[in-house]
Amino acid sequence: MKQQFVRLCVLCAAIFLFACAPTATPVPTTVPTAVPTLGSPTVIPSDTPPPPAAAEMTHGPLTGAVTATTAQVWLRTNEPARAKIQYASLTDAPQFSSELESNADSDFTLHIPLEHLKPSTEYTITVFVNDKAQAQTGRFKTFPDESQATPFKMVVLTDFAYTGALRVRTFDFADAENPDLVFIGGDFDHRNPQLLPDKRQMFQDLYADDAQSPVADFVKLILHRYPLAHQWDDHDYGGDNSDRTAAWRETALQVYKEYFPYYPLGKYGIYQSLRYGKNVELFSLDSRSQRDPNKTPNGPDKSMLNGEHHPDGQLQWLLDGLKNSTATWKLVMSPSALNDTLAKGDSWANFADERDTILQFIRDNKIGGVIFIAGDLHGGGLDDGRNAGIPSVIVPGANLPVCFSVPQPKLGEWSNGVYGSAAHVDNHVPCAGYGVISIDGDKARIEIKDDNGNLKLEMELDPSASYLTKS
Repeated sequence: MKQQFVRLCVLCAAIFLFACAPTATPVPTTVPTAVPTLGSPTVIPSDTPPPPAAAEMTHGPLTGAVTATTAQVWLRTNEPARAKIQYASLTDAPQFSSELESNADSDFTLHIPLEHLKPSTEYTITVFVNDKAQAQTGRFKTFPDESQATPFKMVVLTDFAYTGALRVRTFDFADAENPDLVFIGGDFDHRNPQLLPDKRQMFQDLYADDAQSPVADFVKLILHRYPLAHQWDDHDYGGDNSDRTAAWRETALQVYKEYFPYYPLGKYGIYQSLRYGKNVELFSLDSRSQRDPNKTPNGPDKSMLNGEHHPDGQLQWLLDGLKNSTATWKLVMSPSALNDTLAKGDSWANFADERDTILQFIRDNKIGGVIFIAGDLHGGGLDDGRNAGIPSVIVPGANLPVCFSVPQPKLGEWSNGVYGSAAHVDNHVPCAGYGVISIDGDKARIEIKDDNGNLKLEMELDPSASYLTKS
């Protein structure tokens, strides 16, 4: 009896312990991902793409289409992005422009307008891309009001080389002139781009902030710092001696509009004008996209400016502009030289009827103060009108390794001489440099300087002098 009682007690204890034991956790069928402890590295699978590069400005800023109260800032981004300009003078608080968005259709280039500026005022500019300030900044000075007879200085840089460029100090001394305007003449480069990617690449190379670039000093000292204007000639339009029949004409027009800030353009090309105060009006010609082929027989219908014979074309635009201008001085920026004693196939000597039409119009209407300014020859020349019929200027190439693109005997007659001798040509010695046009009231001074800033040629003009309309 006692043994049965003990067995019963043991059984009851066993039942009690089993009932009180914790339930076992079932083994999961999948193993959960381990959560990393603080400070442990996170492993990213190898097929995860890298994070996208931040949108940024690749080229710019540069400022053009400047007036007394407005300007355009040009820039390019690396991808679609929002961009705006912060601008400020020394006396005013910073302001922001409107915000625009770049896109692939225009190769991510933008022209951002600045408005309600003050005349004769220097502004600093900072570019913001997707609300982030970009490292490269810029500056420019607005023009005076048209009622103000303000002194004017323009530096002319023309005929650039990128491949095979000279290492020169042209741009250092051009910057030291502290000009009110820098005019970039034709043949901004000589690579003859014809396809869309090549034309865009030419500008990208010329604008790149790259210390190893052959035009690095131009970008650093000129491009970001002064109001700019630009016209093309044959080698940046697309081909040697090219004209309106070129297959790439529309592409050239497209890329010019994409890559340079411009004043209101003419109806049939890139011709445009600007006004600087009371004394100066500048007419920038397009001598390529409306030019008849050079080999067209001479005659009254052969035209450098209006080969398509538009009644409201570039020639009429120029004549009307000269006649109606109230400026003391009218500067005609012509990629081709006007002096017809120059024997060059694509100069005005080969378009004699149209040249004579322009000169006769100036004489008949007694228009004083007209000066024709060109590049193209890779050397310098000054004539007060006694040979060219009207004061004419040739500006040397900025950094070209060659001097003169025609043999010395064909240079013609220049009253105030030429920069670049037969010895330069025969010995392949360059004659790089730049031009300076300084106007103060009724006096105009024209200077041709070499790449070290040394004066090589000079000429002073009075708008009432009789040789301005010499037949």
